[in-house]
Amino acid sequence: MRKSSTIAGFFKRIKTSEAGSSSSTSNINTPTSENQSTEPPTSDINQDNKSLVRDPGLRQQIWDYPVNERDEIRRAYIKAGPFQPILDHYNKSGRDSHKHNHMTPHKIAERASTDLMNQSQHIERVVEKYNSQEIANNRFRVKTTIEVVRWLAFQGCAFRGHNESSSSINRGNFLELLELLASNNEKVGELVLDKAPKNACYTSPDIQKEILQVFATRVKNEIRKEIGDAEFCIIVDEARDESKKEQMAIVLRFVYQDGILRERFFGVVHVSDTASLTLKNSIYFVLSNHNLDIQNIRGQNYDGASNMRALEPREGNESFRIDDICKLINTFYPHEFADHEKLQLKMQLQHYEYNVVQHSEFINLLALSSLCQWLVRTRKSTIYPLVHRIIVLVLTLPVSTVTTERSFSAMRIVKTRLRNKMKDDFLTNSLIMYIEREIAEKLSIDSIVDDFRDLK
Repeated sequence: MRKSSTIAGFFKRIKTSEAGSSSSTSNINTPTSENQSTEPPTSDINQDNKSLVRDPGLRQQIWDYPVNERDEIRRAYIKAGPFQPILDHYNKSGRDSHKHNHMTPHKIAERASTDLMNQSQHIERVVEKYNSQEIANNRFRVKTTIEVVRWLAFQGCAFRGHNESSSSINRGNFLELLELLASNNEKVGELVLDKAPKNACYTSPDIQKEILQVFATRVKNEIRKEIGDAEFCIIVDEARDESKKEQMAIVLRFVYQDGILRERFFGVVHVSDTASLTLKNSIYFVLSNHNLDIQNIRGQNYDGASNMRALEPREGNESFRIDDICKLINTFYPHEFADHEKLQLKMQLQHYEYNVVQHSEFINLLALSSLCQWLVRTRKSTIYPLVHRIIVLVLTLPVSTVTTERSFSAMRIVKTRLRNKMKDDFLTNSLIMYIEREIAEKLSIDSIVDDFRDLK
């Protein structure tokens, strides 16, 4: 069995006489000095008058004080509050001799201080200096440019010239017409061309194309409003322009709310080929961009002329046969009418024959389009809605592509041999302005200015 160890095995016992002599010897050999002190530094707080060394540059750091006095010193300084030394005399160091003069943070702070004291240069004050008069001048310059662009587009004229420099004798139609306006209008002469600011001339070719695009977009939006949710037909034809590119003209045919049959030119689209799939994708792309429902397209072609004669007012009572009209519905529009509507249609046609066909004004109507307008004007379209729907469907389908042929004639006027480098968008916008002049003339100049501003 292992013997247990005691503390005597680790330490050597010292006799009492030796311990006393060694301690007395150490006291004799230890040097003493009045200048040396092992006590920590005393506090700067005088308990009698509670005075503190307030100057941050002269007082001791907090860690130099005894640990048990630091909290008391902190409370004393906090109670005394902030301190700013006040000198009797401040020496001028000068701007160049300041040690922070060339440092970036100092320069930023100095500039910010200067800007703060100079309120007249504040950003809000600077913006306010562009007063209503200057804004009115800029709008007047834009209006003048819009007037020139609109006139040139209506006439199908070129905008730019071969040499538009100030030394040229012919600077192009746009600048020449602008100079003509300036020579006959004092206000135009004071604000446009050379008198306008270099950053606000509004006469560059890009500005001209943007204004033309604003016009064309507004015209197409107006056409879209006219169609609404009504059924429409697409008339499409293809032809080559002056640059030998295949262009597809799109014309929308529909019956307006007032019963008037309308055909609106909606633009030309460049197609790589004339395959049916290519044309279909191009048509769907144009319609989807203007939220036109493809389900409202009515495009069946037919040769049921004998059945259509039953609705023609010029044929009189002799050609009106209810069975022929019902046959027309079942043959060409089977999905346009539900089964119960087909039954109601026969009853409506009987009342229609008695109240409309035998009406005194019915004899004076010469065409189906005139009949449609007369029904809307006399509010009989609400009395016989199914009959009115049949007439609208028949009118929607075209019998020829004359409108598209006229659009190609306009394209030959706009895109000539000298303008054979026109881009597709520029060509489309120019044709819309040239063909749909009736709508473009009704657009206010102020609305075009606002749309042009929204582009920026």
